[in-house]
Amino acid sequence: MGARLRYWTYNHGHGHTPPVSGISNVHLNMDALDLEATLHSQMDCWDLMLAGGIRYGRAGFSVGGPETFFEGAGPTVAIEAQREVGSRGLYLVGNARSSMLIGKIHNPADNLGFAFGGGSVAPTVDDEITVVLENQLGVGWTRELRRADLDLRLLWETQFWMNDTFADEFNGVGSNLAFSGLTVSTTLRY
Repeated sequence: MGARLRYWTYNHGHGHTPPVSGISNVHLNMDALDLEATLHSQMDCWDLMLAGGIRYGRAGFSVGGPETFFEGAGPTVAIEAQREVGSRGLYLVGNARSSMLIGKIHNPADNLGFAFGGGSVAPTVDDEITVVLENQLGVGWTRELRRADLDLRLLWETQFWMNDTFADEFNGVGSNLAFSGLTVSTTLRY
């Protein structure tokens, strides 16, 4: 048994050429903080870990104006499997995580009428639910230090943040938030 605290952030603008609906840049700003209890087990050649706890999450975007964002907290569960390759600390790893966040959407009234402005959705929408699905596949390397273990990973990560209000076509966006790409992580275990 153990515990862990995880944090990740994504803050990046994405340009469109040619502009879509007169918009040339969308900015995403996302944060997640997980506090979890963990259970480790060895099964044959596999090292397995189950985790469960609570997540705080924030997912926002702006389209040339103030940011519209969801902010909430809720339960999260995860499973991870890794298998050592050779005897030099190299291993293969894969994991999956799911979270159900309950919170609010904050929508500035002057968001150019594109995202949730123009009277389609109120400035604050309470009792919103966002489901987050994540997975990672990749390689890792671990090294024992004097009083800790250093763990480095290179992973391909995919995340999907689903919210009915963000996905509803009447607001002009009609999309959930999804992204995929390389992730680098460093862990120091005491």
